[in-house]
Amino acid sequence: MGNPLEDSFNFVLDKAELWWASLRDTKGVATRLLNENPTDRLRIRAAASLWFSSAFLSAVVSLPAYSFYGLKLENASFQLSFLTFQYAGLLVFSWFLHRAFLLYKIPSRYVDTLVIYSVVGAALAPLNFIATLPSTFRILGVISAAKGHKAGPLVALGDVFREFNQPSNEVLTVIIAVVMPPVIAISMFAIGAMLRMFALHYSADEWRIVRSFAFAMMVLMPIPFAIIVVAGMSLFYVFVTPA
Repeated sequence: MGNPLEDSFNFVLDKAELWWASLRDTKGVATRLLNENPTDRLRIRAAASLWFSSAFLSAVVSLPAYSFYGLKLENASFQLSFLTFQYAGLLVFSWFLHRAFLLYKIPSRYVDTLVIYSVVGAALAPLNFIATLPSTFRILGVISAAKGHKAGPLVALGDVFREFNQPSNEVLTVIIAVVMPPVIAISMFAIGAMLRMFALHYSADEWRIVRSFAFAMMVLMPIPFAIIVVAGMSLFYVFVTPA
């Protein structure tokens, strides 16, 4: 019988190695997933495995904020709901990017676009969760307070938006100022690598890829993004511990 502590450590280490590979060599990982998996089903499974590894690490790095408000790692209902919610968002955003490519006469295949987008999303997700921890503390604190006052989810959502129209405290401002620049730099590098991968994979002009990506981000995705944000806030409301 194995050692549970050792098994848990090895599990986390395996997930960390998968994530590090996607961050260190985003292009290589995406190319390998596409070349080594000849069918759409195998490609989706391989990309999902990588993405869920990243999502697990994101959950771990979010523990300082989540556990403070009752969203512990062992809370299976919340973790499963949150993972499903995030993966649904990944599928939706990949689909809109795929549609933008087609509008710009780029011969996109949804599964291939999903795989490449998933690799980049997997690489960036833990870093983004770390960068947004201060904001997450604020969001969960506001929702917890609203829930403690028996306010409904819509009231809590309004409180969150009003909170972010107010200046944050000095400590959070310093933390954000320190953490955000390197995260933004890494994100821009990864997005640039992703766009080059799309250009190579679809044998398309890079400038056309950039324009279609900008069209997806600025025209197609804002409304779905807003819906996903509201749904995420509602999910937090259901599971967060009232103040």
